[in-house]
Amino acid sequence: MKKKGASNTKLNGTPEIYKALFKSFPTPIYIWKYNNKDFELLDYNQAANLFADEKMDGFIGQKLTDLYKKRQDIIDDVFNCFKNKLDFSKEMRYFYKTTGIFRNLCVIYKYIPPDIILVFTEDITKQKEVKDNLRKAEKEKSIVLESISEHIVFQDKEHNICWANKAAADSINLTPEHLIGKKCYAIWHNSNMPCKECPVRASIELGSQVSGETKSPDGRVWLKKSFPVRNDEGNVIGAVEISNEITRIKQTTKLLKESEERYRYLFESSPYSIGIFDLDGNMLDCNKATNMFLSKHTLEDDIIGKNYREFWSYHEKDKPLIPIFEKMFEKIIKDEKTLTFEFPIHRSIGDKLWVSTIASLSKIGKETVIQFIIQDITKRKNTELKLKQSEIKFREAYNHLNFYKDIFTHDINNIFQNIQSSVELFTLNVQGDINLDKDDELLEIIRDQVKRGTDLVSNIRRLSEIEDSKLVLNKFEIIEVIQELKNNLIKIYKKRKITIQIQCEYRKLFIKTNELLRVVFENLLINAIIHNQNPIIEITIKISKVFEDEIYYLKMEFIDNGIGILPEMKEKVFQRGYSEKKDKMGLGLGLTLVKKIIENYNGQIWVEDRVEGDYTKGSNFILLIPEVN
Repeated sequence: MKKKGASNTKLNGTPEIYKALFKSFPTPIYIWKYNNKDFELLDYNQAANLFADEKMDGFIGQKLTDLYKKRQDIIDDVFNCFKNKLDFSKEMRYFYKTTGIFRNLCVIYKYIPPDIILVFTEDITKQKEVKDNLRKAEKEKSIVLESISEHIVFQDKEHNICWANKAAADSINLTPEHLIGKKCYAIWHNSNMPCKECPVRASIELGSQVSGETKSPDGRVWLKKSFPVRNDEGNVIGAVEISNEITRIKQTTKLLKESEERYRYLFESSPYSIGIFDLDGNMLDCNKATNMFLSKHTLEDDIIGKNYREFWSYHEKDKPLIPIFEKMFEKIIKDEKTLTFEFPIHRSIGDKLWVSTIASLSKIGKETVIQFIIQDITKRKNTELKLKQSEIKFREAYNHLNFYKDIFTHDINNIFQNIQSSVELFTLNVQGDINLDKDDELLEIIRDQVKRGTDLVSNIRRLSEIEDSKLVLNKFEIIEVIQELKNNLIKIYKKRKITIQIQCEYRKLFIKTNELLRVVFENLLINAIIHNQNPIIEITIKISKVFEDEIYYLKMEFIDNGIGILPEMKEKVFQRGYSEKKDKMGLGLGLTLVKKIIENYNGQIWVEDRVEGDYTKGSNFILLIPEVN
């Protein structure tokens, strides 16, 4: 029963369809038949003609051992496939004299009982170069039929030959002149009377065109068309007979009928999915390989007659393919060109396939259809993805190397210069060249610079650890850590007047962190102290809870009355260890380390003005870190 939406063309069981598909298939295919201890080339498709070193006209019927004298491996492969009755595939290199280069080929040998070997040949040179870059596109080619010579003979009403062309005379090794006056049935049929079903006699009697088939004594079959010839009065005076030898066509028709199942087997056993659609996008036919590319697992019978919009609506993630196919159908019909494109398919079993598709117009009888040939390229896509990820990692490593180089070049040089200047002043003072009363301050500067260098090395090591791998996180209580750091910093900076207030209504708060949490708090508090020119350093730590994007966070604000940060610098202070010393605003590598650590905690950090719109009143560093109940 014809399904709703299907075309009027009936595909199943029509030899013409499979022959047309075979001839227009973009991959070269050869059909070898075993005969008398060798193989004869029974047929090949148009793609094979394009693939060969030279045109393959006249190769039909030639022996395998003659065609491949210099390629014993190909001869062995065909004989092994036939001998073992097993399908197999292999890769080989082939030198093309016309181009002067070697190509990599994938050859598939298929055994079809009892005596046929199908050979699929595919150029996989590009796939070899990019590890699976399989992408081929062959335009549909018109089927070229061999022309058959025509015999033209003009006879009178008594079947006397009045005129004949050279082709007619050549068929019996005579000249046209020798035929004139002789009876046609005597010449071609060795008979004394007209043939029983003679179309010439019928057309003369009926006065209209008549055609029919006859068989000559030598066994040849002829298709004869007879056209009555009239005189000026309109009376029939004879007929023109046009005869075409159709012996080979009759034999071919018989072979095609016998090989209908063979071509269907070729269609079904193709390693690629083949789908045939009408111009409205309705499925007319497909092979078994199509099943593996469907989002919903169905048999061909379930999708014949359905529109491609139904196929891609089976799976939610495949619905975006519908507008892509709409544009593709429109372009093929409009431009009549072969299109090649790639797209992903999400199957119901959960995996995703990448496929490469060749779509082109094709003629089946009088109907124009769209043919799809689909190939699985998932392995190639995965390889490309891995190569891309590898390139990204290499680029990141290169950027990290430059990052650390910049830090050392800038910060270490500054540290050494400060130490050298202090040592020179201290030496001059000892030698009496200058008189300074601040030796302790010079020593303090040297100690501070040494500590700064030690901290820089430690911070770079920590950054490297964070970038190399995710650090292990554990449940951590933060109030106790902040109290401990507060007390330690007040002792360390005893020469500065510092007040640190902690505003929090909770006794204990937990987040998932590690020992680097101390580095975060210490950096923020030390920056608030050393970048502050006020006689009294005021720092407020506000801790609260917020709920954003369905996640509970602890919000920690480190508010100071320091020199502040220019609006244009609020993002740069977290980048590449910003450490410019202009106006004493350098924040060093510390904030870069802080940002990396916070991101490792799945948190966020940014800076605002303590007083909105006036950066000179101080800064407010805000942290959001997921809370642990």
